[in-house]
Amino acid sequence: RPDPYAHGSVKASVDPAEDPADIARVRVKARGRVTARLKPSSAANADLYAYSGTVKSLAATPLARSRRAGRATDIITLRNHTNKARTFYVVVRAPAAPAARRTLGTPYVLTLSAG
Repeated sequence: RPDPYAHGSVKASVDPAEDPADIARVRVKARGRVTARLKPSSAANADLYAYSGTVKSLAATPLARSRRAGRATDIITLRNHTNKARTFYVVVRAPAAPAARRTLGTPYVLTLSAG
């Protein structure tokens, strides 16, 4: 049976028009933590957000966010202070760009690591 708390990386892209956000569901062990690192693969800058597992929409207030400029790595650490495993959502959002500057997507690598 696979470990639901495993770590890993995913390569993907977001686009302001066609795919403005990618969402990953993350389980954090009781009293554990997970660090999410977002490394843009181009100069276009995606942003990293974390939400409670109980939210119904991305219009909710995020628990954490990292919006570093350019190719800087965005980092968020999710901490579970409870005695039960907890679910969070990690969201990668496309940068809002003027229509004249839109590209075919913003490639990135999202890495999750338990610690």
